[in-house]
Amino acid sequence: MTLEFANLDQAWVRHSAAGPLQKVIEVAGPGAVRSVLTEVLETDRKPDGALRQDNVMRYVTPPSSGAQHR
Repeated sequence: MTLEFANLDQAWVRHSAAGPLQKVIEVAGPGAVRSVLTEVLETDRKPDGALRQDNVMRYVTPPSSGAQHR
C-alpha cells in the first residue's frame, strides 16, 4: 500500500486522523508527534521529491476448513 502526500501539512492531517495516533498525540503532544512525523517523512523523501511511504504488508492465512492435511 502506498501513501502519497502533496506536502507535510497534508501528511500531518492524514496521519493525525488515525485512531492509534490520537492517543500518542494526547500523551506526547501534537508538536512532538508532528516533529517525529516530519523527520520520518523527510528521511524517506523520494529522489523525485515526493513524500511517499511504500508500505509492504504481509500476512498468513490458514487453509480453509475443508482442506485435507497429510
